[in-house]
Amino acid sequence: MAKKPISRVRKKFFPGQVLVKEGEISGWAFLILNGRVSVTKKVGGRDQLLAELGANDLVGEISVIDRKPRTATVTAMTETDALMLNLTNLPEVMRDHPDTAIVLFRSMANKLRLANEKVLRNYSPEEISFWNRLLTLTRLWVAATESNVESRTPVDLCEKIRIVFDISAEEAQSLINRMIAAGILSDSSEAKGLGIQLERLDQFLEIYRLLYAEQQSKMKLTLSDLQVSRVILGVVERTFGKVTESHVVLPTLELKEAVLSTDLWLNYSEPERERLWEDCILRLTRHGLVGWRHEERSEIIVLIRKMMNLLALGLEPGGVFDQTCGILIGKKK
Repeated sequence: MAKKPISRVRKKFFPGQVLVKEGEISGWAFLILNGRVSVTKKVGGRDQLLAELGANDLVGEISVIDRKPRTATVTAMTETDALMLNLTNLPEVMRDHPDTAIVLFRSMANKLRLANEKVLRNYSPEEISFWNRLLTLTRLWVAATESNVESRTPVDLCEKIRIVFDISAEEAQSLINRMIAAGILSDSSEAKGLGIQLERLDQFLEIYRLLYAEQQSKMKLTLSDLQVSRVILGVVERTFGKVTESHVVLPTLELKEAVLSTDLWLNYSEPERERLWEDCILRLTRHGLVGWRHEERSEIIVLIRKMMNLLALGLEPGGVFDQTCGILIGKKK
């Protein structure tokens, strides 16, 4: 039977066209099917050639893991066909291109070793960044086995972890046990396969991206932003009562006064509180929680459902994420 077309994930690049741009943040990786690409990095204001890659090479996957800015630019040297990969479309790609799983895991293992050599050498399960890499690998494994759930056995995942992180089978099993204790995996017989709490797994990866992956950026979501979000939702409830719409519109001044009337930034001067408000709204806009209705910014669109979903994740100290992290890094039983 002929393979069905997957034009949604296959893309053609022409000579000179950029697949990956240094400094950008993106959740896409590219598996080169045919053609040739160059990998360059800005050094002293000039492009320095790092490598030339071709068929079966994978580029951009590290940014899929840590959501940090791209570290290099990848440009097509010849007419190039590539598969666009992210955590969402992996099952589709794996189904239509089974060999992709082999290439993906092999490349991921090599890149993780090289990019995180120090962490891997020291084997640091007490670091939350280690768990982001491990859970991303687990998420990739889940996507790759979606068409064959019976293959999701503890033994198979243990082997993948052992190979990628270059650790013993006992250490790999210990990591799986922690994921079970944290409620990300569920213990079951090998015959039935390993239970995956996908919502909890995806929740961890999303919160890590919000709180850690952008920690060097001014756009990192802060605990103050969460408090401001709760104040904003309080204003929405007082103004509209129970809201069924996905968003509402409120005067900017009303929301600002409500936030500044709390003791959130009470110890700051008036100019500093004004600046903190502006910075907070900028970050909430960056994360799609609010938006401006007009250019003069007299009204704010509040994305109620998205804001409520974010707060339900339990990002504050003592929340669900904090408790999960404590179990994973071994601080809580």
